[in-house]
Amino acid sequence: MNNSGLKIHVKFSYDKIKHKASFTYNGNYYDDISISDVYIKNNYRNVGTYIIRGSHYAVFSLTGKFEQTGKYYKMLAQLF
Repeated sequence: MNNSGLKIHVKFSYDKIKHKASFTYNGNYYDDISISDVYIKNNYRNVGTYIIRGSHYAVFSLTGKFEQTGKYYKMLAQLF
């Protein structure tokens, strides 16, 4: 994954810190992807947007079915 456009967004929402990713891959733009990577959560704690440069490998996982929408969602599980 060429992460020249990978951004980590740290937001404060509903009394919690939320980590989200946005990036372009194969010409498709992905936004508001939840992040569960422990390293990212521990090292990006201040509210803001961080640009991750260089090439990395990403592991994605699918969430369980979200009952309100009946959909499954992608989650950034780990970034190498």
